[in-house]
Formats: sequence, structure tokens, C-alpha cells
Amino acid sequence: MPTTPKRRSRPATVKEVEALRAPGKHSVGDSLLLVVGANGSRSWIARVRGPDGRRRDIGLGPLHDVSLADAREKARVLRNQTRAGLDPLAEKRKAAQTVPTFEAAARKVF
Repeated sequence: MPTTPKRRSRPATVKEVEALRAPGKHSVGDSLLLVVGANGSRSWIARVRGPDGRRRDIGLGPLHDVSLADAREKARVLRNQTRAGLDPLAEKRKAAQTVPTFEAAARKVF
């Protein structure tokens, strides 16, 4: 059974996040987790509840591409979507489907 990250009493600082190197899931506050892989890779996960009440872990990107402030903002947007009764994963999939394929775009032009 996977381990649950320990809850924080206050949000982590940038220095504290940079110091996290041990493999595992580390809570940085506000339903935001930093996942450190065995190979040292680090990425962000937002933990939210879907409209059906189930817990969802949504990837936000790697630490080297997404800053702590950006990850917190993305997690805040996802939490607001769930409060509005939306499913963040379904919204993400809808956004991905709106981008046409190259073939579809070429057919429209020619």
C-alpha cells in the first residue's frame, strides 16, 4: 500500500522544496505534492476530489519546468473547478481534444 505524505502545518518555502531529495511523495501544503523518483526526477501533483468524491492526483509538470508559485496557482485553479462541480480531468481532456490534428487543419484550409 502506498504511503501517504505527512500533512504540513504551514506551506513549504522554495528553499525547503529545493532541499527535498529523498524518493517519495512530499506534501508542500494546499493539496500540492512533490514526487521525487528513485532516479532523482521531481514533479508536481495536485491532489483534489472529483465531483464523485473520489480522490484524483493530477500531474502539473516537472519541477524544472514548473515553479512552486506556478504549481500552487495550477492547484488552486483545479480546486476551484472541483468546487464548481466540474471534473478537472474531464476539462483537461476536453481542452486537449479541441486542438485539431494537422490533417484536419489542412483539410479545412485546402
